[in-house]
Amino acid sequence: MFGMIHRVLADFLRSQSGETGEETQLLSETLQTIMTPEACRDPNQWALMIACGLHGEALLMVLQDLAPKQHSPTVVRLRLLLGILHSAQGLYGRAREQEEEAVFYARTNLGEEHPDTLTSMNNLASTLSHQGEYAGAVALQRTVLERRQRILGEEHPSTLTSMNNLALTLSDQGEYAGAVALQRLVLDLRQRQLGVDHPDTLTAMGILALTLFRQGEYVEARTLQISVLERTQRILGEEHPSTSLSAWNYLNLLLQTGDTETTLDILRKYLLWLLERDPSTLGGHQQRIRAGVAKFLESAEGS
Repeated sequence: MFGMIHRVLADFLRSQSGETGEETQLLSETLQTIMTPEACRDPNQWALMIACGLHGEALLMVLQDLAPKQHSPTVVRLRLLLGILHSAQGLYGRAREQEEEAVFYARTNLGEEHPDTLTSMNNLASTLSHQGEYAGAVALQRTVLERRQRILGEEHPSTLTSMNNLALTLSDQGEYAGAVALQRLVLDLRQRQLGVDHPDTLTAMGILALTLFRQGEYVEARTLQISVLERTQRILGEEHPSTSLSAWNYLNLLLQTGDTETTLDILRKYLLWLLERDPSTLGGHQQRIRAGVAKFLESAEGS
C-alpha cells in the first residue's frame, strides 16, 4: 500500500502548476519534523519511518526535477535521513546509495565546506566502515575532521564527533596508538564540557575501553567498561541499544580474561532478553548482538 501511495504522490506533485516547488518544499519540511534522526534510529518507530521514507523518496523525485540549487539543502537532508534509517536497520547497501547521492549533491550545489556536505561525508564514512571499507572511511573522516577543526575549532561538538569517528575506524584497522590518542583527547574534553554521566561522554569512554581491550590493556579497559555499563543502564535503561552494546563489549572482555562467573552474570542481567525479541524489531547493533548471544550459548552448550 505504501509503495502505491508514494508513486501517486509523486505523480500528483508533478501534475501541479508552477506552485509545485513551494508546495513540495513545505511537504518536505513537514516530513523532516516527523522523520527525525532519533526516530529513524528507534525500532519502535520504524513502521512510521518506513512510510515516511517512501514519501520522502517521492518528494526527492520532484525536488530534483525542479531547481536543483534552490532545493539542495532539502534534498541532502532527506537523503541523509533515509540513510540513517537504512543504516539503523542494518541495510548498509541502501544507506550507502542515499549517502553517496547526498555527498555528490551537497558538493555540487552547496560547496565542499558547507555543514551539510561535511555531515554527508561523515555519514557515508560511517557506512563504509560498517561495510569494512576502512581506507575510504578514513580518507573521508580525516577530511571532515581537518575542515571542522579549521572552521569550528578543536572543542566544538561536531569536531569531537569527527575525532570519535576517525578513532573508531583507526581502531578497526588496528592502528591503536593513533586511535587511543584521539580517544583520550575526546574523553577529556567531553568530561570537562558535559560531565561524566552525559551519553556522549559514556560513548567516548566505551570507545576508549574497546580500543584498550584490543591492545591487550585489560585492567584499564575493564575499569572503564564497568563504569560505562553501570552508568548507561542507570541513565538510558536496560533495553537501550547503548546498554546492549556496552554489555556485549564488557562480556567479550570478560571472555578474554577468563572470568566465566561474571560473564554469565552479565549475560543474564543485560542480554538474554534479546533472544525473546523478533530480530526485525531490533536495530542493527542489537541484531548482531542477539546473534552473538545465541552463538555463545550454542557453543557453551556444546562444550
